[in-house]
Amino acid sequence: YRFGNWFQVILPAYPLVLLGIAPIYRWLRDNWFRDRPSTQAHLARIAFTAVLIVAIIWRVDQSLPRANSRHHPEDTAFARASILLSQPLPQNTSLFAAVDDALALTYLTEIWGIQPHLKMVSSNEANTILAQGDPVYTVIDAAPALLAELSLPTTLDGFNPDWIKISTVEPANSTAAVETTSITSAIRYTITPDLLLINATAQPAPIHPGIDVRLTWQLPTGIWPANLAISLRPTYQGAQLIDPQSGQTIQQDRPRPIYGLWPDMPNATSPVTIHDAYRLPLTEPLPHGADGILLIVYAKTENGFTNIAEIPLALSDILINSLPPQ
Repeated sequence: YRFGNWFQVILPAYPLVLLGIAPIYRWLRDNWFRDRPSTQAHLARIAFTAVLIVAIIWRVDQSLPRANSRHHPEDTAFARASILLSQPLPQNTSLFAAVDDALALTYLTEIWGIQPHLKMVSSNEANTILAQGDPVYTVIDAAPALLAELSLPTTLDGFNPDWIKISTVEPANSTAAVETTSITSAIRYTITPDLLLINATAQPAPIHPGIDVRLTWQLPTGIWPANLAISLRPTYQGAQLIDPQSGQTIQQDRPRPIYGLWPDMPNATSPVTIHDAYRLPLTEPLPHGADGILLIVYAKTENGFTNIAEIPLALSDILINSLPPQ
């Protein structure tokens, strides 16, 4: 809405001001104008009206530029929502997001017709949908708030770095389909007897330059091993990339999958599969920015950290060539 609250808050004040001026004008008409010659009264009426018109024009000239948000570079309400909708979501999916994101997503889906099959829902509606056996997809930063308001036991799955799939059924033991621009590393790495890495995919992030990575874990016991954490780091020719601004390694660390939100499932009757999505920003476009990803699974100790596994994942030419021209 380009004019914010101007129409709702400021414009109602204008008729109130005019109503306040009306008694003054009536008094002038009935007293001051009546006692003056007709020419003077006529000129006085013209002057009074002219002053009122000038005041209105001046007020509009002062207010309109500040109220009109059109083409202002700081207007970015749709920037995040457009990224959230840039990746395909399942048909007729129910979405949950914080208020600002929900308003922008509703506008883009209902007014602009971008993925109009999607529907924003409240936490109460999410409870009902989950009770019916259907999933709800939530924006990452809104997930803790939604999980706190759900009355049903749920499981989580990292659909992509922007969205988490919440359902009341156990995650399927098969990896989901990925885009044709993505690469898949068919791997099976036993990190501990209770933790396996069975798949990894990567594709260009919607925010360039960057890489979206999706790891697939398997837990034979349904429980994430205690004290094990995850670190994902882009590499170039085997060396970890450094952010030139901070001087620190570019990496994402999590205490457990799905931004640390994944709940243990000790009652699972079969090995549990978890999709765990990451977005790694790069300081420059591919291929100069990265040609691989280093996955580190480490344990917290009294003296610091101990690496349990270091798994290098190579990026193939299909990922590099799929990026748009820089």
